[in-house]
Amino acid sequence: MASPVVVRCPSCSQKYRLSPSAIGRKARCKRCHSIFVIRSEHPIDDDTVVGWITDDDPGSQSVMGSTGIFQGPEAPLPSRQEAEEWEEPPPAPVEAQPERAVRLKKIQPDGALFEFPASALGSQKLRNSFPRKCLGCGIRTGLKVHLIYWPERMVPHDQPHLRDRIEASVGALDAYEEPMDVTLLDQLPRTRHIADLFSQPFPFFMCDYCGALREIEAHVLSRRGQEVCRLRI
Repeated sequence: MASPVVVRCPSCSQKYRLSPSAIGRKARCKRCHSIFVIRSEHPIDDDTVVGWITDDDPGSQSVMGSTGIFQGPEAPLPSRQEAEEWEEPPPAPVEAQPERAVRLKKIQPDGALFEFPASALGSQKLRNSFPRKCLGCGIRTGLKVHLIYWPERMVPHDQPHLRDRIEASVGALDAYEEPMDVTLLDQLPRTRHIADLFSQPFPFFMCDYCGALREIEAHVLSRRGQEVCRLRI
């Protein structure tokens, strides 16, 4: 049996998984009711996956994008005259940042695999890095706030409820004050009965039509005596 293809409605970005035999036919979106021709998505590659995370969203303050954990091309060197006229400003206090903390490890059939040291969870910028759009279909309206949970650091009596917690939102994004700002983190609940580093809220965003369990998976690994966080997106 052929593997299903991923199709998105061009009007509202609702995502469907269909048989390859449906490609080329017309369909009506169940969400927005627009009619479109079914076309398969482009194959997933490194650039596509990084694009999911580094979306140019000024409100997200994305560490994985605009602040350079995924580093882009270096800026050109200044001319001699510019260097002579330029005065170095006094250093400003900034939050300590892990160097290139998030790394894209590999692309799998079920998504992209990212890793970063557990110590990076102390960075608010990292935990505020997901763009304000649905992780499943990319839509930017009607978003609900979901939290990442780390099953290996949860107490035993909470682990059976992990799936329910991931699927359950902690509220509508637009119900929070300054939802596009890093201060959103201060308004979100911490995970109870868990080590402080892993209890801090790490939000991502979903619409009502996409399932969080299908779009993201989190784990904590131990490697050479160090704790490493792994995200499958």
